[in-house]
Amino acid sequence: MSHSKEDPTSETLLDAARTVFMDQGLKALSVRKVAEAAGLTTMAVYSRFGSKEGILKALFDEGFETLYQAQQQVLEAHQDSTASERVWELCKAYQGVAANYPHHYALMLGLQQNLTPDPQSTAQAKQTLTVLQNTVLECLDTSEPQQPTSKHQQQALQKALQIFAFCHGWCSLQLSGFALPAQEDTFRTAIFALLDGD
Repeated sequence: MSHSKEDPTSETLLDAARTVFMDQGLKALSVRKVAEAAGLTTMAVYSRFGSKEGILKALFDEGFETLYQAQQQVLEAHQDSTASERVWELCKAYQGVAANYPHHYALMLGLQQNLTPDPQSTAQAKQTLTVLQNTVLECLDTSEPQQPTSKHQQQALQKALQIFAFCHGWCSLQLSGFALPAQEDTFRTAIFALLDGD
């Protein structure tokens, strides 16, 4: 199996897989459909992705890369904002990825497929949590001592996990069709409550 971003055939197959996945969902995704959509043979898929699971792994990685890039755009655009406002903007970016890429989101969070990511994919996914953790850390009072300690790092991780869990639950409710009143105000209030709580 040899999937490379520098291989035009791999990119053609991934583009086809993405189209089938986003238009028809996971259940419609198959090696045969991807090959047909790309105008190539199933052997081309197998030789580059190995199986349907290999395609799913590529889409899983793509989803977290999309989230990571959205986070970087937030940090770049809000350099002059407070750390707490950057946390809020990161949460909105998470919400935007879930809304705009619902099939990727479901795959990323294990809602559609029992996909077991390999260590490289897991590390890529975890870096999105690290971005949130580092931004939460900036919100903590670390004046004594001047530099953040392991205790501060642990506090930031716990708050980041709480915020992540809430964002996941909120976005899952939205994708399930629940009508949430005063959505953005309620979402924002909850995020700041988690951020400010002990």
